[in-house]
Amino acid sequence: MKTIKYAKVIKSPVPMDERDIDILKRLISNSRTPFREIADGLGLSVNGVYKRIKNLTDSGVIRDFQTTLDTRILNAIPIMVFGQCEAKSVEKVANLLGKNPHTNKILVAGGNYLYITAVFRNLRELQPYIETVKKKGYIPAPRVGLINIKRSEFWRIPRKPADLRLEDLSSLDFKIISALHRDSRRSAKDTSQELGVSTKTVRKGLSKLANKGYIQMNVLLAFDSSRDIFAILHLNLKKGQTANKVEALLINNHSKNILSIHTFSNLPNQILCSTWTNTMKEIKDIQNDLQKRGILESIVPNIFYTTYIYESWVDTLIDDLAKNPKMIQDFKKKSARGTRRIKADLVDMDTLGVIDTYRKALAQALDDGVITDDEEAILTSLRDSLNISDEQHNKILEFVKSRGALNKIEVDLYSKVLDQALEDSVITEDEEAILLSLRDSLSITDEMHKKLIEGKKKGK
Repeated sequence: MKTIKYAKVIKSPVPMDERDIDILKRLISNSRTPFREIADGLGLSVNGVYKRIKNLTDSGVIRDFQTTLDTRILNAIPIMVFGQCEAKSVEKVANLLGKNPHTNKILVAGGNYLYITAVFRNLRELQPYIETVKKKGYIPAPRVGLINIKRSEFWRIPRKPADLRLEDLSSLDFKIISALHRDSRRSAKDTSQELGVSTKTVRKGLSKLANKGYIQMNVLLAFDSSRDIFAILHLNLKKGQTANKVEALLINNHSKNILSIHTFSNLPNQILCSTWTNTMKEIKDIQNDLQKRGILESIVPNIFYTTYIYESWVDTLIDDLAKNPKMIQDFKKKSARGTRRIKADLVDMDTLGVIDTYRKALAQALDDGVITDDEEAILTSLRDSLNISDEQHNKILEFVKSRGALNKIEVDLYSKVLDQALEDSVITEDEEAILLSLRDSLSITDEMHKKLIEGKKKGK
């Protein structure tokens, strides 16, 4: 496994301003966005946008313009592992973990704190990876977050529903993706010449792939190449607060400083927010503003200073499928192997986080017994963003109003997860951590948990 071949850094880093950050956000949303469109949106000249992007690329902030398959098309599981590394050399640890085909990024922050993002075909691959992080990564107590894939990593990007199948793509589709994989701004003309098809065919194919949500076109960034200050805020929500409320607060009051917002389906009270500032005072101001709102239990900022980016099995798969589309069947077999260990499929775990998010928002709106017009508008918007159906809404509403019994859907989901954890008759520490988080999220009491286990043992 090799690190991505970056463009050579040929210029010393310079401080960035809000326009640079706005440009980066637009490129993260779609790295093929025309300079003219960016210029018109920001009130800049086309030449001004070109110079800024060239400066960001030459200084190493922009490392790559990338086209990749949406992870949901692959039914892949993106996670983040974070914790303090006790190794003497963090660089050696990063290089070792970077060789693992699941690792795609490592951020190094103050106090040798590592943030590792990785992607898996199924949850069975997760357990040995975490053990590697603990033992060879010298992170004895890592936190493992299942990244909420129904939300955008970057708050300005609307992620499309991906009810699409990998096997529906043609041989030419895979070749187009591969041709643009490491240079998403490559011209349609150059791509057509490489593939031996017309420019019109390339443009039509790329438009289909992007508009239907098969691919993501973004940029890989290394902010340590800048002189600015980049921090990750650990936001721990107070009981009864929702991630949606905190996200809205961040976007409405600190949008110019927000780079990304990560939420996790198994850690409903934890948010990791990446920020950009020119001074430490600005970070302190953001922290003070959030603290006085009374919705967070704690806020812990951590400055990150080194970025490592690696190619994962997803990158290898893109290249392989371009050469031999029949490899899809091999990939599907690998993905299916072991998925029943903790959950039947990705939708279950993701649905749990979505239900909990919407239920908490609905409960808050009903706190005074009446849903106002403004609250209804917010809930409608939330239902759309979380893909909550009318049927799900009605069931959750019934549960919130009654408060007398657990929602059958949630009990069934927890029972299914429990079945898979008990498949080998042993619940590991990592499985217990996930189950404990789910019990809290779904309001399942210890007594109910024990009854479910007793019932399953009797049924064997």
